[in-house]
Amino acid sequence: MEAFENFLIKHNAWNGEGSLSGITRLDLSYKDLRRLPNEISLLTSLKSLKLNGNDLSCLPDEIGKLPLETLLLGDNFLRKVPRVVFQITSLKVLDLNDNGIRKLSHDIALLKNLETLYISYNKLMFLNSSIAKIDLLQLTVWDNCFEKVPKVFETLKKKGCEIWHSF
Repeated sequence: MEAFENFLIKHNAWNGEGSLSGITRLDLSYKDLRRLPNEISLLTSLKSLKLNGNDLSCLPDEIGKLPLETLLLGDNFLRKVPRVVFQITSLKVLDLNDNGIRKLSHDIALLKNLETLYISYNKLMFLNSSIAKIDLLQLTVWDNCFEKVPKVFETLKKKGCEIWHSF
């Protein structure tokens, strides 16, 4: 645990005061991280995790045990959405912008509490209909590789989802 505490202090994410289990928000954006320590699971109250702008290509399985509501993974090297993300059913906001993602798994439907999905600047060619099983309030899909407007947009709009896209 001391190594993880030192990791957090080194990255100016924790000042060493208080309990790790009491941390609710953690910002490790733009820290040149290639991996996230497994000890992330020690942050049992973590609601918001910002990991934008790192060099992450995967996430530890331990992240799936956290009560996260916000997970920001934009501008990393995630060529596909890590499976562990679909285990975080408490998620309300998920940022996957600018990762080179080519396909969004049908497992996205497991994120029943998801309200906002940012998945712009990727390489998506289509969106499967399983995304309509979520009651999204906002979907942002700027600059992907869609050949035409995805059919699922119509269903999402009828459900009240605001969609930001470039066509």
